[in-house]
Amino acid sequence: MIRAPAQPMPSRAALACPGLFQFLKGERATGMVFVAIAAAAATALVLFLLAPDDPFGHNRVRIAIAAIVLFWSAAFSALDALQSPGRSSLYLILLPAVVLFSIFTYLPIAWAASLSFYDHSVRTLVEGGAPFVGLDNFTRMLADERFRLGLLNTLKFFAIGFLLGQLPAPTLAYLLHEVRNRKLQTFYKCVCFMPSLFSWPIIGVIWLWLLKPDGQLDVLARPILALGGASDIAWLGNPSTARFVFVCVGLWMGSGATALIWLASLAGIDPTLYEAAEIDGAGHWRRFTHVTFPHLVPTWIVLTILSFIGMFSIFDQVVVMRNPMIREAVYVVMLHIYEQGFRRGLMGYASAMSMALAAIVLLLTMINLKLSRKVEIV
Repeated sequence: MIRAPAQPMPSRAALACPGLFQFLKGERATGMVFVAIAAAAATALVLFLLAPDDPFGHNRVRIAIAAIVLFWSAAFSALDALQSPGRSSLYLILLPAVVLFSIFTYLPIAWAASLSFYDHSVRTLVEGGAPFVGLDNFTRMLADERFRLGLLNTLKFFAIGFLLGQLPAPTLAYLLHEVRNRKLQTFYKCVCFMPSLFSWPIIGVIWLWLLKPDGQLDVLARPILALGGASDIAWLGNPSTARFVFVCVGLWMGSGATALIWLASLAGIDPTLYEAAEIDGAGHWRRFTHVTFPHLVPTWIVLTILSFIGMFSIFDQVVVMRNPMIREAVYVVMLHIYEQGFRRGLMGYASAMSMALAAIVLLLTMINLKLSRKVEIV
């Protein structure tokens, strides 16, 4: 077996200077673009570092943005040099997306993490001078009864949503997959996806109208309840019922979009695998357990992680649909963070709670990934 000759290791100078390796390898256009981007970012970084700091912190943001652009241009140039050559144009296309994602995602996360160690208010965010309090915001969070109440309610929403959310979207995807008429399937896809196009204020008002006393849902359910001698259900008046209603409305809104992701995974399974399993005498259940399910596990992992994030960040639905009778039952942690940060102006404390919530979601995601690997192995 003839092996391809190993690529020579690029020099440290080629790795340190973005675009130099590509320029020396003959990819002059790409190399010059990398050099121009890195030079512009480095120049801006130096100028911003030499400029006096302004009270609003704008200069620090500019420094961070310039550093991000410089870092990713150097990183992608080095990755192209260390891996298979010839991918520089792909890295160049990817560069703007990664830079924008870093600026609007990672930079705010880092900023919020830094705020959590200071006693920041709205005034100190503008004028500066917030005192450093270390871990005081986190210890205060542990003693905050409202935070514990919000976290407990959030965990209840998470448990209910996780248990109820496992079947609707996969079942809907399977039913859509069984529709052989392509035009009819497209129509059903549009109908199922439509609730996801509307915002929570619109969805909330519609369901508040349906769930109000003597509303449309009561009119439909009253004959069925009368058979068992039961009266009308207080859909949004009983705390226990309200949690299930909130979760079911959320599933109604999002199951259509989630079903399309499941449907794409189902459509991506090679039909010859089913034909081979059928030739081997496998029934419907064995085809599902040995062919369909193993191919759907990666999709299930991703959607479960997204559901973790969605359940722990529930906020707008609660704001729209809550009422005084269920105020305490649906008081979630995101609502507490909003009240502390934007109503009381305790930005440092709100940032600390946000970091704690992110840590909880990260921990649950790691546990989910660990368990999912065991499922894949089995």
